Amino acid sequence: MYKIILLINGVFLSINNIKLDIEYIRSQFPAFQDPTCKEWSFFENAGGSYVPQTVINKLNTFMISNKVQPYAEYPMSKIAGNQMDESTNLFAKMINAKNNEILIGGSTSINLYVLSNALKSFISPGDEVIVTNQDHEANISPWRRLSESGAKIVEWKMNKNTAELELEDLEKLLNSKTKIVAVTHCSNIVGSVNNLKKISALSHSKGALVIGDGVSFAPHGFPNVKDLNVDFYTFSLYKTFGPHLALLYGKEEILKKLPNQNHEFLSGQYPYTINPGGPNHEELVSLSGIYEYILSVYNHHFGNNEVTILEKI
Repeated sequence: MYKIILLINGVFLSINNIKLDIEYIRSQFPAFQDPTCKEWSFFENAGGSYVPQTVINKLNTFMISNKVQPYAEYPMSKIAGNQMDESTNLFAKMINAKNNEILIGGSTSINLYVLSNALKSFISPGDEVIVTNQDHEANISPWRRLSESGAKIVEWKMNKNTAELELEDLEKLLNSKTKIVAVTHCSNIVGSVNNLKKISALSHSKGALVIGDGVSFAPHGFPNVKDLNVDFYTFSLYKTFGPHLALLYGKEEILKKLPNQNHEFLSGQYPYTINPGGPNHEELVSLSGIYEYILSVYNHHFGNNEVTILEKI
């Protein structure tokens, strides 16, 4: 007997009366139908998840039918551009963001490196940047590099006895000089889920920006970024049934102010301004297959009810 566990807005909900149809889940992943794969168990999900057929179909169709430069005036190019926009728009719905508040880059490490490079123009000598010793390297080293712009790097350390990041300790570190707080939503080191909503409130009270790393959180349930009220949030899409890409969310009012990190002709066209070279076309298109997979799993177990995608995740 399997019990369905949903993670909605950071709260685990157990649905006792619904049995998880594990065979249906397995049937959605071609890898699990392969005779070789059936001989071993997959425990490397921390390094990435397998992809469902819906994602593979989207990728293959684009590569076969629409492998052209998108956003031109001829029909096939328009189709390609529309398919790319569809994936972006669907993922915006899944994390409760605006369409122009998310970008798809090569990895979380790349996204945060580019973001830190854009934010360094707002750092003055003596400004403080808070990082933790509970985070993945991707959300530490880009911010430590801001010391080259004169920032003082302050470390928010775990409690030695509990391995938790204590909010009381953060309050002691925050001051009028704090400009950035970079913190994980769920630690890949100790597994703790941090209260990002409270961290955002505390940090904002001192005028600091909050950079949330959701790489270890998103595989268990996509975040509601507006509810968390983070300024930026990122996670790896290859750990949420997609190809090796990563999503970066940023509040529109902040994205508008960031200096362009892309081609000169894209200046002012956020969020492309912090996505050098633009997204991988075919893999971006395949992300809409993740949306379709989530819908299919929900509808298979609960029927086609009129609820939002945020409620289905």
